Amino acid sequence: MTQLPDQTTDLLRDLIARHIDTVRDGADAVVVHYAWRKTGLDDAAFAGATADLHSAGELDIVHGDQTFLRLTPQGFEHLAPPPEPEEEATEDASKTQGFVQLSRTDMRALVLDIFRLAARAGEVGLTASALAAIWGIECQRAADLRGVIDDMLRSGTLRVERGDRTVFFLN
Repeated sequence: MTQLPDQTTDLLRDLIARHIDTVRDGADAVVVHYAWRKTGLDDAAFAGATADLHSAGELDIVHGDQTFLRLTPQGFEHLAPPPEPEEEATEDASKTQGFVQLSRTDMRALVLDIFRLAARAGEVGLTASALAAIWGIECQRAADLRGVIDDMLRSGTLRVERGDRTVFFLN
């Protein structure tokens, strides 16, 4: 297989690698899609890059209770090299600089926005791990998410189903 020249496929590979749950499972498609939209690119470009990587044999799309995007060995071969150690330290510093303490109302609105995006991606619920990953993309603290989720469960805005995975749904 030859490397695909399109920069969107490079970005998609990078986002999958950055948000991977496990090498076997891959990355939650909802989390990758959310990170994609945060770059300013649209859903059509996401679908196109996904199709390109899949048809090139660099991406497996794993369906089940939730959809995962898993890079194949060829997909991993075409990942950009990891950043140099000093560049990595700068990236970590920029993540903490992106944190802005939101009010409880704004946090609640952010959770609702996250669910709206997930619904557009075809998901009816969000796993706890996907919700936590997206919360991290938004540079928010995990402790704040727990409090907001508890509030939204008490008010009936969300409901939870526990099984193999904890899944939250909008009511």
